[in-house]
Amino acid sequence: MHLIEPILNQMSSVAKPQRKFMFILLTALTYLPGRVNFRNLGRYSHLNEKTFSRWFRRSFDFVMFNLLCLNAVLSNGEWVLAIDASFARKSGRTSYGLGWFWNGSQGQSERGLEISMLALVDVTYNTAYTLSAYQTPALPKAPKVSTVPKDVSEKDEAKAKTNDNKTPEEPRSTRIDSYLSHLKRDTNPLLGKIRYLVADSYYAKTKFVNGVREHGLHLVSKLRHDADLRWLYNGEQKAKGRPRQYAGKVCFEDLSRFDLAENVDGQRVYTAIVNSPTFKCMLRIVYVVREEKGKIYTALLFSTDTDCAALDILRYYRQGFRLSFYSAMPSNTLGCAIAKLLPKQNWGSISMFHWQH
Repeated sequence: MHLIEPILNQMSSVAKPQRKFMFILLTALTYLPGRVNFRNLGRYSHLNEKTFSRWFRRSFDFVMFNLLCLNAVLSNGEWVLAIDASFARKSGRTSYGLGWFWNGSQGQSERGLEISMLALVDVTYNTAYTLSAYQTPALPKAPKVSTVPKDVSEKDEAKAKTNDNKTPEEPRSTRIDSYLSHLKRDTNPLLGKIRYLVADSYYAKTKFVNGVREHGLHLVSKLRHDADLRWLYNGEQKAKGRPRQYAGKVCFEDLSRFDLAENVDGQRVYTAIVNSPTFKCMLRIVYVVREEKGKIYTALLFSTDTDCAALDILRYYRQGFRLSFYSAMPSNTLGCAIAKLLPKQNWGSISMFHWQH
């Protein structure tokens, strides 16, 4: 724990009493047996449980703390960002953020809590370091649709509909908005140093792709096998009229128009630069074909950076699974243990300051 004190001293926004408390807290959490709560922390340290309760109401910049911890290793190797969400079961009815979220281990949506996790992935040494984690807020309830009584005339019904159309509806916040807010809030210090963000196929949505590009990053993710993609036209143009841009829809049954990048571990890796009408941009796609026991397995990856090599896209996406493995066990992480002690209004700002190897 002697490494933590110099890092806390570098944080000018943290006063000396808070630095002292954070040092005691992090030290106690390393050897604390049983449940992580205020009573147990007071039992195995010289501070009172009310002291822990008071300090937990104050904010702390865990993201800056994590970046200072990783400052020595960030200058070496090849790094990418990764984002993933983790489901946590929660009983009760009044818990903050309680809603229906996707539970990947069960393959279905369940009622509970969700944590959005950002990580720094060292591609060179195959290591993932957690940068921050925020609780995904529950979606707001849909507004009730106004019903017209049966005894109302047709003219009154038409008038009610026109009045409803005049009132502008406020755009509802979605979970993609929450993930984008988390990304933009915590990755500003890394812009210019890291170029790629790795995410699974759930994040391959127009709002998220455009938000990542506007933020100054390139997205590496996965597409459906029936994704709408178009070939670019490279032939001779007509003398008159608008130049032809596209040459038909991409069909993965015919791979003759793809470039074979390489055979990797018994997998054929094909690549091409295509246009996506959905995202309204050019994509570098990577089509992986693997034959095993007479069956053919395929995967369609993409990157918004058309200059990125096909094998790099495949390598980056594989490394993103390291984050998925770690985020699948949120109850074992130090950040979640601290998050359970925070008041509900501070749950949205909790960051996981541990890292995984």
